[in-house]
Amino acid sequence: MKHTWRNLEWLTRWLRRLLYLGVVIELFSLDSAIHQRKVFRHLLAQGVAVAESAKAADHSGAWASGFVSYPVMIVALATLILAAVWIYRAAANMHAIHATGMTTSPGWAVGWYFIPIANFWKPYQAMREIHRASAGAQQQQTQATPILLRLWWLLWLLGFLIPWFIGTYAGMTARHGNVAEGWLLTNAEQLVSSLIDMPLNLAFALLIARIWQMQSMHAAPPSAPTLTTEVAG
Repeated sequence: MKHTWRNLEWLTRWLRRLLYLGVVIELFSLDSAIHQRKVFRHLLAQGVAVAESAKAADHSGAWASGFVSYPVMIVALATLILAAVWIYRAAANMHAIHATGMTTSPGWAVGWYFIPIANFWKPYQAMREIHRASAGAQQQQTQATPILLRLWWLLWLLGFLIPWFIGTYAGMTARHGNVAEGWLLTNAEQLVSSLIDMPLNLAFALLIARIWQMQSMHAAPPSAPTLTTEVAG
């Protein structure tokens, strides 16, 4: 398949803006979860029933309003879409200039994220190939995997595994009749997710900026079709 070289300046800029906005959202989400936890514990200490305490806590905090939650979901969806497009295009750029070491197609560089089990390492492998190819063909065999790339993937795995384990345990606890402990664990899942997602967003924002900076130094060969995605303004 013939791939086209594209200027990713505009796409990188807007994806980074969404990632930074995501950090701000996670800060508010963290504050809201902490507030809800305090409300729940306070009501329990006052002798309020667990069900009523949980309901009151869930309806407290900034994130309890549907007016807030819908824009947050839109931002999250937009970030996921732009991230998928960016990964595809970054891989396609390296295929367009026939960079060596690119064993993963642009489609699978994105597709592996949706394949169970394989998504624990294949997306990282694809991103590592993109990074090495972007750094230059002459460095591909000798260049060590950068710490930023490893950190990004470690945070990605932790952001999936830890909340999943906490959420699973919370469900088991609630089913065994300990509703209060189950609610606290669910709340802890939200706290942990926010604490991981913030550095994850920052790491990914830095990573895509670095990769595009390296790619922009490549001169697309005459044989590689080129198309700019830069938008004025």
